[in-house]
Amino acid sequence: MESCPEKGEDLFHAVVDMLEECSTGNKPVPPPTTGFGLTLEGMPERPKERFDDPAWKSLYYACFGCSACTYICPTCHCFDVQDYGCQEQGERFRCWDSCMPGQFTLMAGGHNPRPARKERVRNRK
Repeated sequence: MESCPEKGEDLFHAVVDMLEECSTGNKPVPPPTTGFGLTLEGMPERPKERFDDPAWKSLYYACFGCSACTYICPTCHCFDVQDYGCQEQGERFRCWDSCMPGQFTLMAGGHNPRPARKERVRNRK
């Protein structure tokens, strides 16, 4: 079995003809963009303009609504608060939660500001 460095060298030699020298020189690096063309220039006005963008439709179609994305994302900070106990003694427990299920934003009066998966995906991104 070949070692990893030898495999890397073999791969390099297999593609060396396709590689070319390049230098960035003093050229400015373009601003980062997301997959559907949202740049970081003009923040925070741009998200307001893109609130009803058709791109959200294609993004939410790809979502299964399983909440797995929130448990692997290091920036997710949604939580739930539960109260346990009885009348004499209790404990309030705060736990990490996902904002992707439809019940997360369901309010006590029955109103849900994000009833559809489309709104939840848009909120998450």
